[in-house]
Amino acid sequence: VIADLAAAPADAPAGGPEFVVRMVKIAGDAELLDSRNKVAARGHAIDAEFEGINRLTTATVHGTRAALAQVYSEPYGIWGERIDMSGAAQTLKVAGASRLAFRSDRSLQGDRRGAPTAVVVTAQRRLEIDAPANKVLFEGDVVATSGEETLRSDTMTLLLEN
Repeated sequence: VIADLAAAPADAPAGGPEFVVRMVKIAGDAELLDSRNKVAARGHAIDAEFEGINRLTTATVHGTRAALAQVYSEPYGIWGERIDMSGAAQTLKVAGASRLAFRSDRSLQGDRRGAPTAVVVTAQRRLEIDAPANKVLFEGDVVATSGEETLRSDTMTLLLEN
């Protein structure tokens, strides 16, 4: 683990930390928990930058083909060889093979269901999440499954309700 620490900013609340993390590089079995943003990441290596009082601004989670990088942000799970996150822009990008899993009370056709059902979407070229726009883009041999339903396409855009 390599970390860059700095004195807490002058506007830090009384009783707050004396030092804050600016940058961290973790090699080997790496985990990063950001309780403020409710994000957890796991991979072969993680590079992350912070600002203010330990506020995550960017992170790259590295995996391998055999052991994909993982990011969890309730209710979503994301897997890929390399996952790039931007806390400031509220975006997440995976170049190459990727997978997104979550539970939804809607079918793949948009019909309401009685109970949430698992949805898994895989893509071979790209996954991009734009949280402010509530949009997820998939490219390359996209397959979405939920219960008995399967959708296949070269590209797919999901519009999220919340």
